[in-house]
Amino acid sequence: MKLLRVIIIVLLAASVLLIADVKVNNPDKPAKGEWDFKLQKVWAVDSAGDAVFAEIRQLGVSDNGRVYLHDRKNKKYYIFSPGGEFLKAFGKKGEGPGEVKWIEQARFFLVGDEMLIADSNSIHYFSADGDFIRSVRNSYFQRRPSLFISKSEFLSAPLLMVDTRGKEAAVRLYNLESGNEKLITRFNAFKGGVARSGGMVVAMVVRGLTPMMILGYHDGRLYYGKNDSYRIAVSDLEGKEITTFGIQRKAKTISDDMKRKRFSGRDSRTPKEMLEKIIKSLPDQLTFFDRIEVHNGLIYVHVSQLDPEESNNRKIDIFSREGKYLYRAVIKVDDGYSITAGPVIKNNHMYLTREDEEGVISIVKYKVSLPTA
Repeated sequence: MKLLRVIIIVLLAASVLLIADVKVNNPDKPAKGEWDFKLQKVWAVDSAGDAVFAEIRQLGVSDNGRVYLHDRKNKKYYIFSPGGEFLKAFGKKGEGPGEVKWIEQARFFLVGDEMLIADSNSIHYFSADGDFIRSVRNSYFQRRPSLFISKSEFLSAPLLMVDTRGKEAAVRLYNLESGNEKLITRFNAFKGGVARSGGMVVAMVVRGLTPMMILGYHDGRLYYGKNDSYRIAVSDLEGKEITTFGIQRKAKTISDDMKRKRFSGRDSRTPKEMLEKIIKSLPDQLTFFDRIEVHNGLIYVHVSQLDPEESNNRKIDIFSREGKYLYRAVIKVDDGYSITAGPVIKNNHMYLTREDEEGVISIVKYKVSLPTA
């Protein structure tokens, strides 16, 4: 009997939520109009010491302003000072202490004064300086960390039906110390994005096309929504609903040709005939959002984008704490650049990585003006 091999590839990187009707159903017109972040560049860096950036797909910023990057092609994690000084590179592929088995894909989370890396079979804890502390066993495919509430608690939601392994799709809160788990809500996982050939299964999560459960958390409030509809629920960590809000917005239609452009030059390991099956199985509409955050008491919902012509900008809808649609904002870098990671907002600054037409990648820090509640 052939061994079934499942590969989950996360690219950058109408099911029904079991929540009540939207309580704040906003028209697609912000009450206060457009918001200008007034970006002022503070610094830009295009290398980590002698190492040139190869493929930055994740960027994080600590409370004290340190910048952390994951370069999936160089298989390294980089640390920079608040002033843009390169401090350290760390990371090694492997299964020994301090090594990361899934280093090309493993996401990191900044929690307190530590950096947590969600590997395929463990969660690795590193200090703020990149020194290895310990590892805790955890199966990514059974309990995928979506976000951490604390160093020992994380919220989990599957990406698609393959990821559920026959179980129901649900948002759950896990405690690594006690082993306890708590159900927050159930939802229907997406069944597409999968191709089979012989004993091989390739499952692709394409940000912007794959309907996913998006989670955000701030100050005791959980924000969550299946992004194939513009509905976001707000609850406490017991799953008790506080409110729901959304926008009356029509989904954008996506052609198969545009989907193919999204795959152009990527995933050479996947046979072309399997890629074509995946393209055909993906929705023909763009999802509505791909990130939820809270800044200065306002809710920031990052709008899904796929069009290569829009690669130099990011759109954000900004809501009040009660869910009223206040502002529409656009973050835009210079023409000739594409945003590859971020933006990340921290302490009235914004950070992102951008790539020019020659393939040169740089981290940029901006001072910004943020709206207040």
